[in-house]
Amino acid sequence: MNERLLFNLDLDDRRRQLGMTFPALAERSGIPTPTVKRVLGGGYENASFQTIVRIAEAMGMVVSGSVERDAQELRMEQARVKARKYVDMLQGTSALEGQAVSEHTLLATFDDFVHELLNSDRKLWTA
Repeated sequence: MNERLLFNLDLDDRRRQLGMTFPALAERSGIPTPTVKRVLGGGYENASFQTIVRIAEAMGMVVSGSVERDAQELRMEQARVKARKYVDMLQGTSALEGQAVSEHTLLATFDDFVHELLNSDRKLWTA
């Protein structure tokens, strides 16, 4: 389950704990009732951050930008995921061409690509 959905479930849980109706929450937050229902129901794709904050604050919640994971850990994870896709693609292409690539070569290519990604923010975070 993604983090944003968990956040929205927490909002609806809080609303229920407070015994607050959707119209009451809408009035307290200044957000239209249909929008409140959509956001708390998980339809948050088009909701602005400000809308979510206003709904949360209306229920006595604080939205914080606390860090859940170390930046280096997240960067390494991203680099490994991208490198794995690259190596898988390389391996598949080589197989189609009838050229076997050794496991040692694949591991070295993976490590090299991880290193390259970690040294280029643009490459690391683009699709």
